[in-house]
Amino acid sequence: MLRRITARSDEHSTSSPAQLPRDYTWLIIGVFTLIWALSIHSRSYSSNDASRLASIDSLVERGMWTIDESRFLTVDKIKIGDHFYSDKPPLLSFVGAGLYSILHRLDLKLQVDGCDALRSPTHCRAMLEASEADWAYFLLTLLLVSSPATLILVLIYRLARQRGFSNASSLAFITLLGLGTAIWPYSTVFTNHVPAAAAALVGLYLLLTHDRLTRSQLLTIGFSSALAAAIDPSTGIFAVGYFLLCVWRSRSYALWFMLGALVPVAVTLALNYQITGTWLLPQMVTSGYNYPGSEFAATVAGNQRAADVPAYVYNLLIGQRGVFLFFPIVVWYLWAAVRAARSIELTISRSARLMLVCSLIYFLYFALFTDNYGGYAFSPRWLLNPVPLLAVFAVTDRALYRPRWRVLLLTGFAIISVYEAYQGTLDPWRPAFPEVRLALSPMSARPSAIALSGFTSVYQLPDDVRESFGSNDLVPRKFDATHSLVIPPGLTWWFFGGRTPIAPEIAQPLGLTFPATATVKSDLDLPAQQWLSTFVQTAFLNSGAPISLPVTFDDDLDLLGYQVQRRPGGFNVVTAWRIHAPPLYREQRKVSFDLVSSDNSVLQHLESFGVQYDSLQSGDRVIHVRWVPTPVVPLAQYELHIGVVDPDTGARLMTDFQTDQVVVKLAVE
Repeated sequence: MLRRITARSDEHSTSSPAQLPRDYTWLIIGVFTLIWALSIHSRSYSSNDASRLASIDSLVERGMWTIDESRFLTVDKIKIGDHFYSDKPPLLSFVGAGLYSILHRLDLKLQVDGCDALRSPTHCRAMLEASEADWAYFLLTLLLVSSPATLILVLIYRLARQRGFSNASSLAFITLLGLGTAIWPYSTVFTNHVPAAAAALVGLYLLLTHDRLTRSQLLTIGFSSALAAAIDPSTGIFAVGYFLLCVWRSRSYALWFMLGALVPVAVTLALNYQITGTWLLPQMVTSGYNYPGSEFAATVAGNQRAADVPAYVYNLLIGQRGVFLFFPIVVWYLWAAVRAARSIELTISRSARLMLVCSLIYFLYFALFTDNYGGYAFSPRWLLNPVPLLAVFAVTDRALYRPRWRVLLLTGFAIISVYEAYQGTLDPWRPAFPEVRLALSPMSARPSAIALSGFTSVYQLPDDVRESFGSNDLVPRKFDATHSLVIPPGLTWWFFGGRTPIAPEIAQPLGLTFPATATVKSDLDLPAQQWLSTFVQTAFLNSGAPISLPVTFDDDLDLLGYQVQRRPGGFNVVTAWRIHAPPLYREQRKVSFDLVSSDNSVLQHLESFGVQYDSLQSGDRVIHVRWVPTPVVPLAQYELHIGVVDPDTGARLMTDFQTDQVVVKLAVE
C-alpha cells in the first residue's frame, strides 16, 4: 500500500521524465503484462464479447459485417433488413479483425465453446489451462485490451514522478490503481472499456504535463479523444471537454485538435455506413432492436430508464451494485479531484474541474437512462471509464498523503478494493454484490439449494431476488423441467422459466401446480419419498436374473426405480436417479433407453437426461420422463434396456453387476 510520502518542500516538480532517475517504465510494462497474461480468460463466454467476436469472425471468414452465419451466438445484436449485425461500436472489432486475419493465417482460430468460470478449477484462465485455451482470443485480448491497461499505469506513473513522488510511492500508487479497480477484471476479457479509458487518459496526460501545447501534441489529444469516443461512445463527453479546454487555453488550438480527431471520426462514420446504411452507430439504430426474440427495447443501445431512479442511483453508488463499495479507492480519487479543483495551479484546477463536470454528466446519463447496472457483469462496468481520469489527481499533490491517518484510511480502502477486484477477475461476467454493502431490504440466509429451468444463469434472476440470498456464491442446479426435475435435499428454491413448463408427469404426483413461469420455495423430500415408494424397484439382468434397485452405475449415480406409463403409440418411462458422487467440472451423463426385440434387435435407441449433469451435487435426486415410441407389435415381443452413457466419449457406465444396462420387463396388455 502507499507508504507515507515525505518531501523537503510542498513545491510540485515538473521535471521531464528524461531527467528523472531510475525510470521503471519497462518494469511496469513487464510486470503488468505478466499479471494480465495470467488473468486473461481462455475464451469468450458472454454475449458482450461474443458480439464483437462475431463481427471479427465474419469479417475474416466471409468479408462481411453480417453475423447471421457467425459461429458466435449473442443477444447483443440488431437486425437491419434481413440480416443481423453486432450492436457494438465497430472500430474495436474492425481493428481486431485486422489482427485476427494475421492470427488466422498462423492457424489460430477463435473458438466458440464457452467456459464456466465459476466451476472451472482454473476459473477459465488461459495460462492455467493451456490445452483448453483459445490462443487467438488470448492474443486479441492481450494486445487490444490488456496493453491499453498497461498504458494507463505507465502514464500515471510518469505523471507521479514528474510531480515529485518517489519511485516507491509511484509504483505503489499504480499497483493499487491497476489491481484495485475494475481495470483488472476488464483487462481479462475482450471488451471496450479499458482501451477507451486509456485513449481518453492520453489526452488528459498531455494537458496536465504541458503548459504550452505543440501542434503534434494537439493532434495527439484530438486523435486520442476521438479514438476513445469511437471505441466507447459514452466517453465522447470527455472528448468534448478536452476540446473546450483547448479552446479556452488558445483559440488556435481548436484547428489542430479537430485535425487530430478527423481520422477516428472518419473511419467510424465509414464503418457505421457499411453496417447501418447511415452515419449512426449500430446501437443508435433503435429500430434494429425491434425483431422477434429481441431481448432489448427499441431504444439507444437497448437501454431504458429505471422504474425507480433514486433507488437505482443508490444501488449504483453504495447499494447492491455500489461502485464505491466494490472499489472504495474510487472515493479517494474523487476526493483528490475535488481538492485539485481548488489548486492554485491553473493547469491542475481547470483540468480537475473539467473532469469532475464531465464525470458527473457521464454518470447522470447512465443513472437516468439505464436500468441494468451494465448488464450481466461484475460491478457497474460502465463506471470504469472515468476512474483513471480522476485518479490522476491523486498524484498531483503530495499533501494528500499527510497526516498519517489518511494513509491508514487509504490502506483500508486498498485492501477492500484489491480483494473485490480479484473476485472480479475470476469471472468478470458474473453480476455480483459487494461483500460489504448497504441494502435497502433485509437479507435472509443463503438457501440450501437453487435450481433453474429456463434460465441460463442465476444472474438472469431479478437483483432483488438474488439480493435476498445474501451471497455471490450461488451455484444452481440446472435442468429442463419439460423432461426432468432436480430435487436437492432439504429446502430449495426452484425457478421455472416460461419456455420450460414442468412436465405434468412430474408436477401432478408432487402436487406442484403453478403457471409456466414461477418461483417455488419448498422442501420436496417428503412428497418425493412418497412418490418414489410407488416406483417399481425391481429390474433384470440380460440373463433374466432379477435384481433389486437401487443399482449404481460406476459410482456416479444410482437408479432408484421407474414407472412405465402406457400411451397410444408408445409409453412414458419415468426414472428416478440419485447422484452418488459429485460430478467433475464439464462431466456429463445421459440415460440411454434401448427398445429391444425378442431377437435382440435394437428397435429404438434414445438418450436424454434433461439436466446439466456437472451442476448437480451429491445426494440430489433427478426425476426424468422419456417418451418412447413403440412399433405396432405386442409389448411381450420387446423389452426396455436402461443404461448410462458418457456423451463425450460414448462409453457406457458399468453397474455393480458388471453389466452396462438393466432390463425393464414391459407388462403385456
